[in-house]
Amino acid sequence: MKKGVLVLVLVALVLLPAIASGKTETAAVTQEPAKITWMLYGDNTPTEDNAVIRSLEEKLNIDLTVIYVPEADYMSKLNTLIAARNLPDVFWMDGKKLDAVEFKDQGMLMKLDSLLESYGPNVMKEVGDSLSKAPVNQGDGIYALIPGSINYTSNLAIRTDWLKNLNMDMPTNLDELYEVLSAFAHNDPDGNGKDDTVGYVGTMANLRTFEHIFGAFGICVNMPYLMEDGTVTTYMKAPLYLDAIKYLRKLYQDGLLDPDFATMPLMSTFEKLWTGRTGVFDFQNVGTTNNWMPGRYTEPTPPTFGFAIIAGPGGKGGAIKQYPRYTYYNAISSTSKHPDKAMQLIDYLYSQEGDELTYLGVEGLHYEWVDEPNGKYKLLGQFTDPATYRADGAFVYNHMWPLVNTEVRTLNKLTQDGQTFARENSIGYPNIIASLEAVGEYGSTLTDITKEAFAQLIVTKGNVEAEYKKFVDRWNNEGGLAYEKEATLAYAAQLAAEKASR
Repeated sequence: MKKGVLVLVLVALVLLPAIASGKTETAAVTQEPAKITWMLYGDNTPTEDNAVIRSLEEKLNIDLTVIYVPEADYMSKLNTLIAARNLPDVFWMDGKKLDAVEFKDQGMLMKLDSLLESYGPNVMKEVGDSLSKAPVNQGDGIYALIPGSINYTSNLAIRTDWLKNLNMDMPTNLDELYEVLSAFAHNDPDGNGKDDTVGYVGTMANLRTFEHIFGAFGICVNMPYLMEDGTVTTYMKAPLYLDAIKYLRKLYQDGLLDPDFATMPLMSTFEKLWTGRTGVFDFQNVGTTNNWMPGRYTEPTPPTFGFAIIAGPGGKGGAIKQYPRYTYYNAISSTSKHPDKAMQLIDYLYSQEGDELTYLGVEGLHYEWVDEPNGKYKLLGQFTDPATYRADGAFVYNHMWPLVNTEVRTLNKLTQDGQTFARENSIGYPNIIASLEAVGEYGSTLTDITKEAFAQLIVTKGNVEAEYKKFVDRWNNEGGLAYEKEATLAYAAQLAAEKASR
């Protein structure tokens, strides 16, 4: 047999199993890495060639270029690339700042349905049932992906060591909360013999520090409110809004609410918690019992906390429900030359392995697990220095795409349990996905009116009902009624679309 014939026979024998199965891509042939560009925001300074990028390239067989833009400049940079029709393969969009639907209609987003079917198992596992609810996907298919993760829910954290010192139980309703606040303010809960504590510390700089008190009245502070007749309006017009204000007025008048709440910076409220001046704090416990524990607390013995749900007139309460981020988009440009590889990159980011790599870095190089089931790890060698760690790509490319992402997995058990408790007891509001023209035109004015009302009605020595009515009239007359009309129609349409898609 001639040498050339022998070679052909051997090649045929190698390819025969693939041909028989219908797979003729000849996997034995090594493909050159596909060139993929990925743009995302962040405020670190990773080197272009770092260990995380190299790991992604090796894992996915791609030649990856990351366009890493400071968050403040990201949307401007994206709009520049849109105008030039020179988009990266994979990029992030803020659907509240950019009309992604118009962007899709211009033909600049790739339709992802078939790519998801072939290359998106992790994406579909995380968010497959929710993708069609995103505004950009309410049409002929899927054009952008949303994260599985949601924002953290707030917790009303109460110092259990102080409760124990005072022989008190965790409060469960507004009356019991008042008694605890009074005792924390006046009965020396830390046992230092000084009158140096306050009952409740909240701030107008972040109204979430009042979530659970408003939640006891069925109100999501600073969020839209759904009236019984279907009208979507401001939380200031909720039937029990003035009752919530009167409860806070009583705390203020009785010296239980920090008198500087109207002007206090958020950091100052943190400091009053860290230095043991208050034992009740309304904020996400990722700070209270995890990130701040124990290093931020200045007392010799770190505080201990439990979490309360405060029931109000209706017998319920809770924090504000956190909804899926329907306008936080991951997309592939329609001009991508390797959409299969682009989708594989995105899908990897939705996996536990990919999320862990982009959050913690390369295991064995940047970090090692100390107790993985309980989320404990340690950084290694030179990477204990945060600048060096992030320069090598760790922590900088992670946007927490899975629901149970690495950040959640590395929270301590008390914090994880607290988040579960808060989510299970949260209260909802009309979460309108679409952008509203009235918000753009009147939003800042209406927000200023509601914030002014909040502070003024608590401290006023006048007729609180009359002053409240004046604030409502102002809100109505300065764009509020236009907002109500548009928001009500938009929410009704949203509910109808969700019903039709079931």
